[in-house]
Amino acid sequence: MHVGLVGLGQMGRGIARNLAAKGLLSAVWDIDESACADFNVPALHGQDLVDATDAIVCVVPSCEQIADVLAGCIGPDTTIIDLTTSAPEHSTA
Repeated sequence: MHVGLVGLGQMGRGIARNLAAKGLLSAVWDIDESACADFNVPALHGQDLVDATDAIVCVVPSCEQIADVLAGCIGPDTTIIDLTTSAPEHSTA
């Protein structure tokens, strides 16, 4: 399985480290691109991130940020694991 992670803040960084330790992390993205350099995987967003992964874990402060990164890229076969702090109506498929 190839997992991408969006949001390398306090929570996301720890999740990314655990995924990397298990050999599952294949791409990361953060608004602060320098945070991506801590991981030995490509920094990808948008369609490139969707194409390179089987699942995407999103750990960002709002659903708007998910939309900014993945706008127009999420299809019926895209698996999103949403750990965002957002209203439930923004988290449904």
